[in-house]
This record gives sequence, structure tokens and C-alpha cells, in this order.
Amino acid sequence: MSDGYITFRQGERQTGKGMAMEKDRSEGELKMFKTILTGYINSALSRAEYDKLEDGTFSGRISGCKGVIAFGTTLRECENELQSTLEDWIFVGLKLGHKLPVIDGYDLNKEPVHESVASM
Repeated sequence: MSDGYITFRQGERQTGKGMAMEKDRSEGELKMFKTILTGYINSALSRAEYDKLEDGTFSGRISGCKGVIAFGTTLRECENELQSTLEDWIFVGLKLGHKLPVIDGYDLNKEPVHESVASM
């Protein structure tokens, strides 16, 4: 439930005059992050390698993303599981502050740069 505030950093809130401008900026930053995240995921998945196992099931892994591996009874199921595993791996890595590999120029390790409203 919203308390009427927008949280930018843990424990820091923006209220009063300028709140709408900060909200728009925050939404813009979120859209930009989603675009970068989508690009990162798509680039990583383009590096995926799949194998058909002896029992007819499939395994998939992404080179450079240590521990990202998935299995499925069909290739499609394996692809979906690999994407889900990759997404979880990214979010856990970000949450825990792990250094994630830069993939095709997408660097999720960079701290966001915040510009003042005056520079807009």
C-alpha cells in the first residue's frame, strides 16, 4: 500500500514541491534500467549452449555466467528454465553485491548516475 511517498534510497524520501518531477525522473530511470536489463538478458541468452542428454532431455548453460544451468524435457522447456535461472541469478547477484560479467557492453555493476533537476 502506498504511503504517498516515493522511496529513492533506503531511508530517504522525497516529498513536497518537486515530487512529481522526481517521480517522473524515477520512472524514467526505471524504464532505462529495464531496457538495459532486457538487453543484458537477451545478450546472455544468445550465448546459451544446449545439449541433448542420453535420456532425451536437454541441458542449457550460459558461458561466462557461472552456475547458470537448466534442464528440461524439451528444448523449449530448457530455454524457458534457463531464462528464469538467469533472471534469478542476476537479481540475487545484484542484491548481494556480486560482480556480474559485462556482456556485449551491458554492465549491470555500474552505480546509477543521478543528475540534479537543474541540469535538465
